Amino acid sequence: MSTWAIAVKDSTNTYISDETINRPNQDMETQKTSNTQVLPLADGSTVLITPSVKARSEPMTMFFANTTETFRDKISTYIDNADDVQITTHTGEIFTGQFTVMKRVWFVGIEDTYDIMVTFTRFYNSE
Repeated sequence: MSTWAIAVKDSTNTYISDETINRPNQDMETQKTSNTQVLPLADGSTVLITPSVKARSEPMTMFFANTTETFRDKISTYIDNADDVQITTHTGEIFTGQFTVMKRVWFVGIEDTYDIMVTFTRFYNSE
């Protein structure tokens, strides 16, 4: 299975390698949304207003199946510390942001197996 490299920003604003993780187990969407607003005018027509920050990268949701306690603890620590994280995928694509949500599903009847769904909130201009 392919892995993704994780780096965490330190006190000198440098991203330091923090091992690798297995890539997610389901397809995920990356979405960019325009900040342009459509405003109606008095004559019934509309105008488009685009602020200086033209777009935002929406959060990504990732699913990981049959995770280890070590992996869950790592994600939990990123959330607790509000760590700035840089993810480099197996294709070389880079995402920067923070892990903001971890939802755990415990399959009680199957030993101690946990799946997790995490939300990674991307910083401005993080493709």
